[in-house]
Amino acid sequence: MKKQKEDIFQKKITTENQRTIIEKYTHFTTLDRSIADEFIDFIEVGEVSDNGERDIIINWKI
Repeated sequence: MKKQKEDIFQKKITTENQRTIIEKYTHFTTLDRSIADEFIDFIEVGEVSDNGERDIIINWKI
């Protein structure tokens, strides 16, 4: 029961943090490094294919 209570509390904190971040950056005109750091966990860049294209995958924090 205590573990479940802690898990629920952590989920609530995470949800509140996500909401705060989203509200903070709802209206911005320039995507700068600090904003990108808030939203992007990491970016995967694939190898260049024969036709000159590559896959880019953005892994979001939220």
